[in-house]
Parts: sequence; structure tokens; C-alpha cells
Amino acid sequence: MAKVVVKLFAAVKERFGADRLEIELGAAATAGQLVEALCRLHPEHARVLGQCRVAVNRRFARADAAIADGDELAIVPPVAGG
Repeated sequence: MAKVVVKLFAAVKERFGADRLEIELGAAATAGQLVEALCRLHPEHARVLGQCRVAVNRRFARADAAIADGDELAIVPPVAGG
């Protein structure tokens, strides 16, 4: 098990009322498993979390991307531009 810090941005930050969360993940966790774990722990935010992307070390990651101890993790909601 690894305890990781997840940074939150924009609407996700507002919903959680925090700019970061700590969560324990398995040793071979993936970005997708991070989102699944957050949805289980915070089902009231599952809808918005399902629309977000995960960044690992400041790069957007696919759901199957591995998370290593010490990685910088972030949950980034979709943004509109123009």
C-alpha cells in the first residue's frame, strides 16, 4: 500500500472543499483505479470524477497508466475554451 497526495483543481476543488486529498492505493495501482477509489470513498462526487482526467507527474495519463510511489497526481476536470 502507498499513501498518495492527489491535487484537485477547478470544479473538483470546489466540490471537495479542498485543494488536495490523501488516499491509500495498492502497490500496483493505476490512474483508473485512483478514480475508482475516489468514487467509492466519495460517491456524492462520482459523476464529476468520472468526467475528469488524471495527470501523473504533470502529464495526462490513460486509465491503465501505473502510479508509482512519489508520483505527483492531479484530478483535472474538463475545461471549455474559446
